[in-house]
Amino acid sequence: MSRVSQIVCDAPKCCQVKKETNNWWIIRSAYNGEFQCVPMHGSKDEPEDNHFCSSSCMHDMLEEWMQMSMDRITPKEVPVNYAKEEA
Repeated sequence: MSRVSQIVCDAPKCCQVKKETNNWWIIRSAYNGEFQCVPMHGSKDEPEDNHFCSSSCMHDMLEEWMQMSMDRITPKEVPVNYAKEEA
């Protein structure tokens, strides 16, 4: 028995299923914590790839990832007053 797999958009609140004529995007992790955004056509599909049905879905997911990254960064404590005291 053959198995048919479907590709579904990984963006939040989107469950679009890939069809033959859609223009989809892939975001994949590269080395050093970087990532690549590439059109899906002609790209070899990797298991860890994230699939997006449109550039707007891809942007929504990127924005969410960026916000999660920013939430993990805590600003250094900065003194309130930088002014030098005058003698």
